[in-house]
Amino acid sequence: KLTMKAKMKGVIDAMKPTTQNQACMWSEPDIVGWLDKRGGKFKSWKKRFFVLQGSYLFYFENDFKVQAKSPLGVIPLDASTVNATTEESGDSSRKYIFSICLGKQFLGYSKRDTYVVAAPSHQAL
Repeated sequence: KLTMKAKMKGVIDAMKPTTQNQACMWSEPDIVGWLDKRGGKFKSWKKRFFVLQGSYLFYFENDFKVQAKSPLGVIPLDASTVNATTEESGDSSRKYIFSICLGKQFLGYSKRDTYVVAAPSHQAL
């Protein structure tokens, strides 16, 4: 049985930009699309291209870099909780905001413990 550290290393190794694993990794994603992601340190919003592949949500700077580069980040969804939320700053331009709180087994393996993202519409959720 693989340890959590070994599983995350496997995911990270699969993200390294080689022709073979990049083509395989992104060939048949479950869902792709644009979402706004709130930064962790500065809390600014950035538009990111997301790829759902199995139980991992990968995000990229743009859709042109999916085949050419490693993702900016990966959000493991196993045992994570997703909750609708509202923006604290009162910014009414983002109505479809949700937070993804990582499961306990992933704490410390990702860039942060909670991610906040916004969809452009209810249908995009």
